[in-house]
Amino acid sequence: MKIEINLLPYQLKLLKSDKKYLALIGGTGTGKTYFAPRWLYVKMGQYPGEEWIVSAPTIPMLKRNPVKYIERFFKGNKIPYHLNKSDLEMETQYGKIYFISAENPDRMQGIHAKGIIGDEAGMYDMLWWDTAVQRASFTGGQVLLLTTPYSENWLKKEIWKEWKEGDPDIALVNPTSLDNPFYPVKEYERAKRKLPDWRFRMMYEGKFVKPAGLIYPDYEVVDDFLPPSSWYRYRGVDFGFNNPFAVTWLAEDPINQGLYVYKEYKKSGLIIDDMYDVLAGEPDIVTYGDPASKESLETLKAKGINIYAAKKDVLNGILQVGSLFKSKKLKIFKSCKYTIDELDSYQWDTDKAGNRLDKPKKKNDHLMDGLRYIVSSVDFESPYETEEGEYLEDDRGWA
Repeated sequence: MKIEINLLPYQLKLLKSDKKYLALIGGTGTGKTYFAPRWLYVKMGQYPGEEWIVSAPTIPMLKRNPVKYIERFFKGNKIPYHLNKSDLEMETQYGKIYFISAENPDRMQGIHAKGIIGDEAGMYDMLWWDTAVQRASFTGGQVLLLTTPYSENWLKKEIWKEWKEGDPDIALVNPTSLDNPFYPVKEYERAKRKLPDWRFRMMYEGKFVKPAGLIYPDYEVVDDFLPPSSWYRYRGVDFGFNNPFAVTWLAEDPINQGLYVYKEYKKSGLIIDDMYDVLAGEPDIVTYGDPASKESLETLKAKGINIYAAKKDVLNGILQVGSLFKSKKLKIFKSCKYTIDELDSYQWDTDKAGNRLDKPKKKNDHLMDGLRYIVSSVDFESPYETEEGEYLEDDRGWA
């Protein structure tokens, strides 16, 4: 059965590309979600019987956009399919499609995908990208990223920057909203008048611009080194199952009072025994966890992990971390790529009018929470000894 597929020139360029990684990073209205089912249909026809993955930032967004658009395309062209709405899996004569939220990228494990689509991929964290590359590598499959820029995160560093430097595995197109001849010029001009320049450039021109409202814009990355055994060490734990279980390791130089995030862990789908295995290699490190996860804290403590409930004051903790970054006292190891990715997209939330609220957006913030748990629970501003020469207790983590 022949189906007529009408595409814009930049969409057609990606459809014809055989490179590993494809990216349509463009302004609003450039046909990103429209392109997804058409690319998928053509590729499934070329490689029948294979497995395919389609992602979106959340389950509701997955159902609202790619699932709906793919169903509409298949129905409109009389392509037989069956969608299991509870498991979000679609059977077709060409192969099976798994719809998986980017919130839980480990659900992609075990699938040898010939193609993976990331719809609004700029909202994902780097864990999704690493998992997608892994799941497509066995079959020599392609990963298609469709998005507007939302921050200068992994998408800029791993895709945009590498493409600009000539990476032979990446094909990228970067249309503005007006590169789609059907996009209303008046709406484009209205947005240019009304929106802050940085937001207009991201949302309508598809350009990477550092957004206003980053919570930690002043962080510093340093080359890795082996922290001496005499340094104090701490851990911050953010619990999760569908959301990632995240651990931040912090080392403290007792002479110069420098602080270094030197290790990280981030993975979804873990049960409490898995979490224990992550922490058990260093059970004596003073560890602070989300105080809302009382049962998990008690279970790990009973298993021998030196863990305590962190202080919960979110705003004060953020201010403390920000102060340490500004003073250059707190630095990040270059190898902590997921921490760096979160720092690049960690923003203040806003109301509907765009006014800043005194709380962070709850998105890609799990290692940020772990770092905050440590800093808010340990008094890093105090000296190490009292005037009488006695070491401080409790507030330095020696509970």
